Amino acid sequence: MESRSKLLVLSALFHDIGKFCQRVGRPYATHLESEYTKVIRGKVRFLHTLYTYHFIENDLPLPKELEDHRSIMARIASAHHHPDENNLEEVSIMLADRLSSTRGRIDYPRSESKNRVKKSRLASVFDTIELANHQFLPSGSWFHNLTPLGATNETIFPRKGYPEGESEEYKDLFLKFSNELKEFDHDRPFALFFDGLVSLLEKYTWCVPSSTRNTSPDISLFDHSTSTASIAQSLFLFHLYNGGIPHLHDETKKFVLLTGDLSGIQDYIFGRCRSNIRGNSKLLRARSFFLQAVMRSVILNVQERFNVLSICRIMDLGGKFILLLPHINHVLEGLNELDNEVQDWFSQKFKGMLTLNLDWSARLSQQDFFCDSFQEKLDLANDKLEAAKYKKTAKIFAGYSPIIENNYDEFEDGNCALCGINIADAVTSKEYAQMEKVDVKMCADCGKQVTHLSTRIPKTNYLVYKSHGGISLFGYIGLLFENKVPTDFNDVRHVDALVDGHGFNRVRLARRLPQIDQKELLDNRRKGLFNLADEECSEPKLDQVETFMDIATKSNRDLGSDKLMGWPLLGFLKADVDNLGLLFSRGLNNRLSIARFCTMSRMLNLFFSDYLVHLADREFPDIYIIYAGGDHLFLIGPWNHVVEFAVTLRKKLDAFCCRNEDITLSAGVLATNPRLPMRLAAGLVESALEAAKGYNDSNRVKNSICLLGETVSWEELASLAELSLKLDKAS
Repeated sequence: MESRSKLLVLSALFHDIGKFCQRVGRPYATHLESEYTKVIRGKVRFLHTLYTYHFIENDLPLPKELEDHRSIMARIASAHHHPDENNLEEVSIMLADRLSSTRGRIDYPRSESKNRVKKSRLASVFDTIELANHQFLPSGSWFHNLTPLGATNETIFPRKGYPEGESEEYKDLFLKFSNELKEFDHDRPFALFFDGLVSLLEKYTWCVPSSTRNTSPDISLFDHSTSTASIAQSLFLFHLYNGGIPHLHDETKKFVLLTGDLSGIQDYIFGRCRSNIRGNSKLLRARSFFLQAVMRSVILNVQERFNVLSICRIMDLGGKFILLLPHINHVLEGLNELDNEVQDWFSQKFKGMLTLNLDWSARLSQQDFFCDSFQEKLDLANDKLEAAKYKKTAKIFAGYSPIIENNYDEFEDGNCALCGINIADAVTSKEYAQMEKVDVKMCADCGKQVTHLSTRIPKTNYLVYKSHGGISLFGYIGLLFENKVPTDFNDVRHVDALVDGHGFNRVRLARRLPQIDQKELLDNRRKGLFNLADEECSEPKLDQVETFMDIATKSNRDLGSDKLMGWPLLGFLKADVDNLGLLFSRGLNNRLSIARFCTMSRMLNLFFSDYLVHLADREFPDIYIIYAGGDHLFLIGPWNHVVEFAVTLRKKLDAFCCRNEDITLSAGVLATNPRLPMRLAAGLVESALEAAKGYNDSNRVKNSICLLGETVSWEELASLAELSLKLDKAS
């Protein structure tokens, strides 16, 4: 990427950082007041641009290649309210700034307090959603505290009340931001430097409102900044390729929405194996992680192929992504090539069990970012993806024979016992037998996932994507695991950090696996249960990853007697938010801008992929999360723990979404013998979820949980759980 494009995207990302600085009382460029501000109705407007200029000139770290262009960047970022009409960069950011938020603001009662701007807080976007049961009252909304992003506890949850707080809290937040910025390592490849800056900006501006002028401040500074940068990047590249300067009312199609959706995730993760094979519990987590890594490799390939930065990702939820790209011939031709390569790689790797559906038929003009059109474009993209699922192997069959050729005469060990689709590999099977003390026919892919992925994920701190080595992914990308901070960036294409600090792209994953602890080993009542748990396994050891049979034994209740009561049953829980598409469209009353879309999808993903994972680690250590992200999750655990977790999940989601009765959750729970094949169990819990989502009577639609074949309300489930505890105490 040339310096001009890098400057443009960085400038767009920090174009409104002055709003943060202004609320803190930082220095600003007083000598440029006549150039960047305007006097409207006797008041000086757009003062924040002067703070932006000063911040970029004095505080923002830049790589050496851009240091000499610092003043140019400060000018480009600060001119978005008064651009040079002949400057492509300045006009691109000006238009992107407008298109990010567009119309759809809510009239908000003006606060009478002094320092209104400095006291303003981010209102929760979930409180603004209205369908049938909830009424949004601007004077009684919910808001987020000013705090660095961290989902280990409930500091990310909104509080009820008018969105105001003490102005001094802005200073505390900015001081932490500034201190971390001073330590930021800018001596690294630009793409890595940029991704780290985006994560740092998210950490400290996720809770800072972007706009506070007589509107509901429900869009964060982070989501406005990133969506502005995404639009500006594609708009700039379109005109760099085609020439000319954009203007506000242009209706030319300048943008492409590239959407991707994995199909067959559940079939792939659960495969055909028995639940009690030692190592199978590690395999499910490894497969779930592997799919996320594959999706990352596809997105990286898109970024490199079309010379765009990661800011093009307006949604990235593990199994689904939406990228904003410029509508130029180079991109359109490249997308066809990319799709052919993706379909070929997936067919060879997954034998049709898993496919990645891509669509780029949604083309946008600048006008399509306005609220009344943006939802239509998203709907079009989603409809095309759904249609693609019904012909997901069409391209493969058109170019190749439907028969996957292999010389099976050379392989006498049959198929892999875990995935059931690949040929068993004698070397891999032998290595696995030596490690787990059990003979299982296993293919090379499953062997790597069990012996390498599953053991490294819980212990690693950085995921390094390189041009070779490690776990093989799409597009000749290899994945390596690092515990120490990466310092050698030779052939490094991307780095994901699983821990805070050190300036890399921050990602959140469920990593912990339930393990046998010292207390359980010393409990004589459990010794027989461990033997029952896995007839193929040797004596259990400390910190050994539990099999699903081991996990099932945790459902035996300790009632203080010399025996554990109950029967070891494994519980499966699958849940997701009801009517998500409707919440985005009708729930926001035609106010769905790209920034609001980013805010909603990112916050929901934060709840499921981060907060719930930490909640399970802290309060439900025997729960095994298979995947959690976007608006859904799938987990396994002792059946009674799973029911208790489901009750807690609904209560926490309700609090996170401002007690909004229009935002509901449905779930399916299966309690079963742990020897039931995983694939069959996954299908049964999916049917239970469908039953819950199919519930409809005069009192409620969906908003249910199906357990033991009965569909009940969440309130009924909580009452039944409470009754169960009383019966335990009485027995």
